[in-house]
Amino acid sequence: MYAKIKKLQLPNLEKAFNMVLDRELEIVVTATMSAGKSTLVNALLGQKLIPSKQVACTATITRIKDDDDKTFKATVVDAQGNELGHYSVLDYKTMSVLNNNPEVSEIHVSGDIPFVTSDEASLVLVDTPGPYNARNHNHVLVTNKALDWSSKSLVLFVMNGATLNDTAQDFYLKQIVKSMSEGGKQPRERFMFVINKLDDYSEEDDNVASDVIKNVTEYLEEMGIKDPNIFPAAALPA
Repeated sequence: MYAKIKKLQLPNLEKAFNMVLDRELEIVVTATMSAGKSTLVNALLGQKLIPSKQVACTATITRIKDDDDKTFKATVVDAQGNELGHYSVLDYKTMSVLNNNPEVSEIHVSGDIPFVTSDEASLVLVDTPGPYNARNHNHVLVTNKALDWSSKSLVLFVMNGATLNDTAQDFYLKQIVKSMSEGGKQPRERFMFVINKLDDYSEEDDNVASDVIKNVTEYLEEMGIKDPNIFPAAALPA
């Protein structure tokens, strides 16, 4: 496509096209504790890379940029942005050690995100700690910036399908409602609500479509989020 545009000899069009190529599409993945956020990110990556436990386990910010390389790599920085180290081969064990290191503030990862098929934009998944598990104030600021109505980031808000009306979750949702009310239609469409852990329900006793999704929709609307973009998921078996 670039060759065809170059043949047109239209500098402004070529410049605009190059800006699109350089663009990063950022998806901030956030949740309260034990919603299965890290497991969902691993499912999106197609492998177990992000530490995942029943207790709060995400203490750093991890930025995962797609570059179609099957081997994941990482550069680690502290709170001041100083590089602490580089890892040419990144695995789950190394990620667990880095996540538990109090000197580590952010982990910048690159590798293949399997579901990305377009070569014309770079996808970045940003795995964030919840506000009550953040290692420093800067981590909270990253989440708040993504929730702000002027942000261009997409926000993937992961919910535990079996637990609603959680105080911490309500706090998060109130921030989202504020962003939606200030920004209009476009900011509202930035938010995607993932109902996770649907594999905890019994196929015999529970109807996910008529009961679970309906209850979550009503809960979000009661919080002030009208016509939410809802995506049911079962991250663990995925």
